[in-house]
Amino acid sequence: MLVATVASVIGLSFLFQGGPDPVEPGAGSGAGPAGKKLRIVGEVWPPFEYLDGQGRLTGINVQVFERVFARLEVPYELKLYPWVRAEMMAKNGQADAVVSVSYKRSREDFLSYTDSQKEFGRSGKWPGDFLWRSDYVFFCRRLTANSLRFESYGQIAKSGYRVGLVRAYSYSPEFRNSGLGNHTAPDIMTGFKLLDGGKYDLFPADRTIGQASLARLGLAERITYLPKVMFSKPYLLVMCRQSSWPDKERVIADFYVELARLRASGEYDRICEGFFRK
Repeated sequence: MLVATVASVIGLSFLFQGGPDPVEPGAGSGAGPAGKKLRIVGEVWPPFEYLDGQGRLTGINVQVFERVFARLEVPYELKLYPWVRAEMMAKNGQADAVVSVSYKRSREDFLSYTDSQKEFGRSGKWPGDFLWRSDYVFFCRRLTANSLRFESYGQIAKSGYRVGLVRAYSYSPEFRNSGLGNHTAPDIMTGFKLLDGGKYDLFPADRTIGQASLARLGLAERITYLPKVMFSKPYLLVMCRQSSWPDKERVIADFYVELARLRASGEYDRICEGFFRK
């Protein structure tokens, strides 16, 4: 079961470590322009945001948004697209915020990262305002797992392993600068299918999302991952620079204050546990 695998490997407290101590928000972000909703976009990344068997939006972040934005009295809508399209919508003003996005310097042109989120990109200091913690690992076919090893990116290159990646993902500067990953896929699901078909030897992905995606693809018994973590980074909810939503800096600040309260109360862990049991 996914819950047993994920929970035993990484643990809830490690994956979703708490943010800053709750502080008092302002009077509340309140409703936006009359008849408008805060438009949030992202891609299908189970178990955080995805569509269930009936095509209904669900996931950890979906339930977090339901609770937090209700408390802030902010109307919103969340829609999922291929990442390239979601990124374009963020750039051209068709979205107000992006969910499950990491820091990347070039994205500062169209995303309004907070100072602490940008500091992570400079120094690696973990920000208090984050959605969830990501640990990236190399996935591989179970048939070849015993013959593969990961000690360093240089060792991977020297070993001649074929490494796939999703062309639009940021990964980490160190990985991107390693020169690995000449084989690209348009999205994570396609990447796993190509890995299963023998196109790659290794395919990097967030461990939790990778396991959930493999379960949905029916490939959990065919694909596993190497134990050494490549890198860790925070995933975020970030407002778009082209958004016309009023006082968007206050909206995102109040969001993270309420998220910290959700964590401190234990409600966040209960949400996560519900999805790991599925």
